[in-house]
Amino acid sequence: MIDNVCREGTKLIRHGISPIDIKNGIMKGKQTILEYLEEIKKPVESKEELYNVAMVSTNYDEYLSKLLSEAVYQTGKNGTIHIEPGRSFDTTLIVKKYYSFII
Repeated sequence: MIDNVCREGTKLIRHGISPIDIKNGIMKGKQTILEYLEEIKKPVESKEELYNVAMVSTNYDEYLSKLLSEAVYQTGKNGTIHIEPGRSFDTTLIVKKYYSFII
């Protein structure tokens, strides 16, 4: 998408349109999109809904979707999930509960 925006923006500049006007148009478009997304958003609350989102995020890998949705469910919406590469062929979920204070 950004490639298209740059290509079309360059064409407009070549035809004499101000780069500032192009930027302002992009910002208006961004705001319109954000407002639309705010209107149609749906909170994800159940484990099944988390699983469905995870399916899309993992390219429909059922095993990874189950792990990811379980991780999100256990950590909550404000939790942090850290994924790191392993040295084996196994994929596991390890949950560590701790608090972090920013001073």
